[in-house]
Amino acid sequence: MNKYENILIVGYPKSGTTWLTRLTAELVGCPVEGFWGEPHRDEAAIEGQNRTSDFRCYKAHHPLCELRKATDKSIYKLLYIVRDPRDVVVSGGEYFDPPRFERFEVYVVQKIFRRIPGLKEWYERTFRSEAYRTRRMIEAACHGDPDFGWCQISWAEHFEQYAATEALVVRYEDLLEDPYTESRRVLNHLGLERSDDHVENAIWQQSLGRKKRELQQKGKDLRVINKGGSERWKDTLDSSEREKIEHALGEVMNKIGYKIK
Repeated sequence: MNKYENILIVGYPKSGTTWLTRLTAELVGCPVEGFWGEPHRDEAAIEGQNRTSDFRCYKAHHPLCELRKATDKSIYKLLYIVRDPRDVVVSGGEYFDPPRFERFEVYVVQKIFRRIPGLKEWYERTFRSEAYRTRRMIEAACHGDPDFGWCQISWAEHFEQYAATEALVVRYEDLLEDPYTESRRVLNHLGLERSDDHVENAIWQQSLGRKKRELQQKGKDLRVINKGGSERWKDTLDSSEREKIEHALGEVMNKIGYKIK
């Protein structure tokens, strides 16, 4: 028998999953327990361990079929956060650092290059630049990449799996624009009542700016928090990159309200 009601917040990587997980836990008044199925993972979303509640929140990036395999814990409610894939790949290109020549990097770069001042840094600037990382992220988002962490399947397939369930879908952009309304949607989905003051305070506690300052004060990696804003892709992606994403994902993007030419 499960001791707690487990609320699971899922999203494609770099979609704002950490933010929605923490905000949901703040709204409910429960801890963020960690990453679904990985109890020993050093998960950035974990907080609120002093909160007393019958609920627990978990963060996840799993494809739908992997949820039940990850743990025998039951799921009380599912929430899914979706973000414009053009912004997903921009954020992913800034954050992720996938290997380019894995065996070479493991046996040569890490063991030999690092001994020569500046050589490892030169290699990474040249062969694992942000442009390369963005290209890898575009390929993963468009078609899936089993060698790229949780980007095993495409952004569109990941979303459509959850859209066909009873999960509450929250758009990252709507959460940015009107966090109060989206917070009320979350609480309604969970069947919980909270006062206006409680909701407003939860939004303030979990605001992106406040969380960034908190992480900075603790010396934590700020990259775990998205830079915020929407349509960053307009100033970052070139026309060929945009066209590739829109060609592969445009049908689903249109369904969600992400406009393409």
